[in-house]
Amino acid sequence: MTNPSCGHVQRGLPCHQAGGVDADFALVVGTALLRCETFPRERVTRGRWMDRYRLRGRRLGGLAIAALVAGCAGSTSPSPGASEPQTAPPVTLSASGYHQEGRNLVDERRWVEAISAFDKAIELDPRYAEVYTARCHALNMTHQLDRALADCNRAIALNPKLTGAYVVRGNLYDDRNDLELALADYNKAIELDPKAAVAYRNRGAAYQRHGHTELALADFNKAIELDPGYATAYASRGGLALELRDADAASKDLDKAIELDPAEIVAYVNRGILRTEQGDLTAALADFDKAIELDPSYAFSYSERAQALIEQGDYTAAIKDAETAIELDPGLAAG
Repeated sequence: MTNPSCGHVQRGLPCHQAGGVDADFALVVGTALLRCETFPRERVTRGRWMDRYRLRGRRLGGLAIAALVAGCAGSTSPSPGASEPQTAPPVTLSASGYHQEGRNLVDERRWVEAISAFDKAIELDPRYAEVYTARCHALNMTHQLDRALADCNRAIALNPKLTGAYVVRGNLYDDRNDLELALADYNKAIELDPKAAVAYRNRGAAYQRHGHTELALADFNKAIELDPGYATAYASRGGLALELRDADAASKDLDKAIELDPAEIVAYVNRGILRTEQGDLTAALADFDKAIELDPSYAFSYSERAQALIEQGDYTAAIKDAETAIELDPGLAAG
């Protein structure tokens, strides 16, 4: 049976119901409102772009938070008589060049720009299966699920043995809460490439999301066995340990993930959750701050930082973080 609160067992973080501050998050934030005076193998083995954050974040549960932050944008005008800047001529790349440019942008989490690069690659080569796979992932990360699915289906139609396409489509199905179809794709990826560590890691995340902790642990262990340098697998296993209330194992794996990859957002958020539960709020906030620095668009970093801020008694900042989290991912507001 699906654990509905476990929507982000990492995107790739741990699972919410077990652990965390005991008070319901919605109730606590509601209290804060009252108290506050004024939210290919194309990188198949290690490719971070095929991983998804899968967090242990607690849902905000039916919150309706009034807008607190008003933004203003300033503009500057060139001084009179200033010379016009020289514009460099546009650079035209090959399809493979745009593909690589898009992948680089994905690694920087610049999803919209990556999609544009992939669009150009496909325009030049409409049968470039790997580009459809890459664009499928980027579209998924921008919540364009129907377009993403069409791209993954196209990639598989062009190349039925393209392991990465099954991994990414499995991610899509998992995001749609369809465990059966997700597992079918992850299993197919493993059949095509038994050493595809990312397929095991993502299948483990799907198992964890649906409460199959033993199967999840086995897959995380296998991913690490295949690739001992796979930071996201350690972060995911650490998240599972956190869910199972094994703080020592969680801390060890999360520290290892950050050692292997100092840009591993999954690990910072999970470790921040662990430190919040241990009462080390200063260290927890440092981890959440780092996760947000690495990816300001990741909603769960804000929702979990809000929890730590509530524990610290900073209700105004907590509400702002909760509001930001809902703005980035409106699904968090569903109770």
